[in-house]
Amino acid sequence: MTRPNTSFGAEFRSILAIAGPMGLSQFAQMLMGLTDDLLLGSLGAAALAIGGLATGTFFTLNAILAAMIEAGGILLSQARGRQDHASLGTTITSMLVVAIVLCGPELFCLYHIDTLLAWLHEPETIRAPVTGFVHILMWAVPPALLGQGVLTTALPVMGAQGILMRVMPCITVVNGVLNATLIHGWLGLPALGLHGSAVATVITLWCMPAILLAFMARRPELRTALRPRAHDWGHTAALLRTGLPMLAAAMAEVTLFQANSFEAARLGNAGLAAFQIMLGIGMQCFVLYLAMAQASNIRVGYWTGRNDPTMVRRICRGGHGAGPDGGLCGHPHPGAGAADHHRLLSRRHPAGKRTGGASGACTATGRRGLSGA
Repeated sequence: MTRPNTSFGAEFRSILAIAGPMGLSQFAQMLMGLTDDLLLGSLGAAALAIGGLATGTFFTLNAILAAMIEAGGILLSQARGRQDHASLGTTITSMLVVAIVLCGPELFCLYHIDTLLAWLHEPETIRAPVTGFVHILMWAVPPALLGQGVLTTALPVMGAQGILMRVMPCITVVNGVLNATLIHGWLGLPALGLHGSAVATVITLWCMPAILLAFMARRPELRTALRPRAHDWGHTAALLRTGLPMLAAAMAEVTLFQANSFEAARLGNAGLAAFQIMLGIGMQCFVLYLAMAQASNIRVGYWTGRNDPTMVRRICRGGHGAGPDGGLCGHPHPGAGAADHHRLLSRRHPAGKRTGGASGACTATGRRGLSGA
């Protein structure tokens, strides 16, 4: 097999070319939450605390479940490496099916948020308004999973991450304008106060996939490659085998942030409001590691599909050293199948040994990867 220059430097530049737009889009998504917090702050510390805790709970749960859908990026990358264009549409169908199914448990958890808050012994002054805010956000569950889970995963794999780079900053601006308008009643609209922020978030999250689809429609190659095809249970099973470990890793990482928010709620409105602002700023740094991890995952999946073990090992070694906390380790490895992972990495990581940092156990995740995809 003849291939272009695939030195580590060239491959690392390829990873950065994917991670840059992905990082910017994820940064813009996180900035949406921070913008909401700042605008709610104009209503007082109580509104900021309630809105921050409610939106944090919503996006945390959504991010955990979306991790399973994002595993479809591995299948798409492998199909591109094999030049198996027919599998691209089939994989998109499996991702859509899983996204629709996951709407059920997310809606159930959000509907019963008051039960969770009571179990955590949160103050009564927090529970009722947070529950009301979250119940409005439930209307945004389908576009959040379909948009974040499917579209923002498929576009970078297909080399169309530039669409995210153009759309997501605009979405952030729209979200801010809608929040300010509906909170304070500008342009003749009613002043909805705290709930205005929730309504604005719902509208924004419905707009996001619609705009991304409009940009995709202008690209014939994307329309052809990502058009859903007949459902195949084999692809869905492969998606679930890879997605479950990724969901577990995301749960371990992201839940830590939200657990601290629930603890901060016991400090009162002022303490919780201050914590929400600092948490929003800190999450901006976290998404940069996440973008590098996802980009590495895409490249590992591609070279696994090309059946090039040398490049798979090279990218995995780069992933281990790319972050000071080893944060990329748990994410690139699912891109290789179980057999590939064992063959390519067993000489460097003894079986069963945990080598991951914040992203989880690399070896365990690899064994649960796509066998024979």
